[in-house]
Amino acid sequence: MDFDALMDVVKNRRSVRVFKKDPVPDEMLEKIFAAAALAPTGNNTQPLEIVTVRNKAIMHEIETIIGEFFLPPMTQRFDAPLMLVVLGDPRLCDGYPQGFVREGILHSSLCLAVGNMFLAIAALGLGSVWKEVPPSAAVRIKALLKIPQVFVLKTILPLGFPAKGHREKRPKRKIPVHHNTYHVAKFKSNEDVDKIMRRYCRVKELGKIRAL
Repeated sequence: MDFDALMDVVKNRRSVRVFKKDPVPDEMLEKIFAAAALAPTGNNTQPLEIVTVRNKAIMHEIETIIGEFFLPPMTQRFDAPLMLVVLGDPRLCDGYPQGFVREGILHSSLCLAVGNMFLAIAALGLGSVWKEVPPSAAVRIKALLKIPQVFVLKTILPLGFPAKGHREKRPKRKIPVHHNTYHVAKFKSNEDVDKIMRRYCRVKELGKIRAL
């Protein structure tokens, strides 16, 4: 495996919110789904299911539902040609060891699959962004898409070819690493944390983020 080639994909991945109108070919979707299927999952339960949405009216309704949970309410329109609704089947939690927080293993498994999807998306020259879905909005979206309510709606990924105007990749900071035990001298003060957020986060007023 070529590590440099992998790092090129990792470095070039962007969170994209502005898309071209060009449709995403089915062949690209299949490659993204193949990458997701290879992600590690708790006890190999493979709880991931995906609903693809191309209908513009339905996508706008989904965006409206999510927007109602912002304070004050707002609607974030991505106008992507496609949305991927990422689901997990919690009934597979019975396959996880007793004594663990089984739902946590489910969510970790889904996040690992989405991570693979983001890398595949970047490698194919596409763009996407993680769209957080409040629990109450998830109930309504599942009803809209005829998804059984038993499923966990983990995230929604707008997907398409990046258009001009999408944001540049934000700078990354070096991960603090501790050897054998936590180095207390590296513990950040609240002021340090505040400085990190102001430097690396797109925040006009901390504590009042409206949309990502």
